[in-house]
Amino acid sequence: VLADGAGGFRAVGSLTAPDAGLAAEGDIAELLRAPDARERTSLADSFDLATREVIDLRFAAPPTGDLGLVVRSRQSLMSTFLFYHSLSLLGAEAGSCLAVLERGGLGGARSLLNPSVELGLIEVQLPDGAGGWRTVGEVGEPGPLALNVHLLPLPPGCDASRVRLRLTRGHWRLDWVALASLGGAREAVRLPPSAALRDGFDDPETVDILRDPARVLAALPGDEVSLVYELPPGEGDWELFLEARGWYLEWMRQEWLGAPDLAAASRLLSDPAGSLRRLAPAYKAVEPGMEEIFWGSRYVRATR
Repeated sequence: VLADGAGGFRAVGSLTAPDAGLAAEGDIAELLRAPDARERTSLADSFDLATREVIDLRFAAPPTGDLGLVVRSRQSLMSTFLFYHSLSLLGAEAGSCLAVLERGGLGGARSLLNPSVELGLIEVQLPDGAGGWRTVGEVGEPGPLALNVHLLPLPPGCDASRVRLRLTRGHWRLDWVALASLGGAREAVRLPPSAALRDGFDDPETVDILRDPARVLAALPGDEVSLVYELPPGEGDWELFLEARGWYLEWMRQEWLGAPDLAAASRLLSDPAGSLRRLAPAYKAVEPGMEEIFWGSRYVRATR
């Protein structure tokens, strides 16, 4: 069973790996055939961070019936770079500017404070019958941390022997792509936690919070809570899904608190496409070492 991206769930009968995956560097099908964290990556364009690339997938014997495309992916650190750059331009005004944007101010401007708007998701395309391609949907999710599985149901009766992915260069890390033979819709059984353990001890307050839709469990860096669930009685294989929402908490660094460059920040709002071109050289200068620095960073939790 896989989540279909529209709030529902679909049964999956079989999964078919691509026989070929043609990208700029050659055939990458071997990297995409299994969810093994061997990711296909690319480098950003040197002149425009919004430059797209394509990956042409070939399925020699696609299954029949209702089909979907499964993509397991995460973002690179490009959107992280753009977000932090935006904060640096806003300086000490970042908090108030973000609050205005969140309330729908500035005309609901498309900005690099939400880089995915300009950089886009992963477009899934099929042949249009006239020698070109038509987009049938998009998959993807913001964030460079966790690999996530996305299912896009394909149009009924389509020829899925050729599928094209169109995505921004250097913005996505692809781990797994497959054609799924789809069964019917499945209803989820929502299970509240029956117990919670914090540092090995029962924590009934956490259980009460998680059982109340009007309350939110707030966690601090380093917190670990183990949740216990009682599965419904009876035999059967269960697919487990976690439904959660997160908020991005960021502390201001001292180097961000200088004089803001609100004129440059305004250009991010008024000309996001041009900004992606102007920022390409700055991003390319740090791109080679960003992953190592990011994953090597640690937080320090103060104790009293």
